[in-house]
Amino acid sequence: MTADLGPRTSDLGPRTSNVCKDKRVTTGAYPAGRAVAQRVQDHFIRHLASAGASAGVVTAPLPDLAAIEEVIEAGFWTSLRREEVYVPKISIALLPPAYTTHPLLFERPLSLQPH
Repeated sequence: MTADLGPRTSDLGPRTSNVCKDKRVTTGAYPAGRAVAQRVQDHFIRHLASAGASAGVVTAPLPDLAAIEEVIEAGFWTSLRREEVYVPKISIALLPPAYTTHPLLFERPLSLQPH
């Protein structure tokens, strides 16, 4: 995530650029999230397969890799808040609203990105 703060007002003259060219930095991606998302999805696949083998069990659909990665990133960035004397707590369900009896729905989706 980047922001254009405009020209400097100091006597050093205007900035050439405040935009990072490395997409891994600008998207806020936590590299380990991307690295383990496939393993987490494989874990979910195994659980869904065993649950599906039971008669009458309704399971939520498999979350895609992007959703899994975003949740891992949110957990990582939330864990860093502890260093700021804040006890983090995060609860996220990876399922569509139709798969729960009382979903909490917002007018607009909430971002999981750090502020």
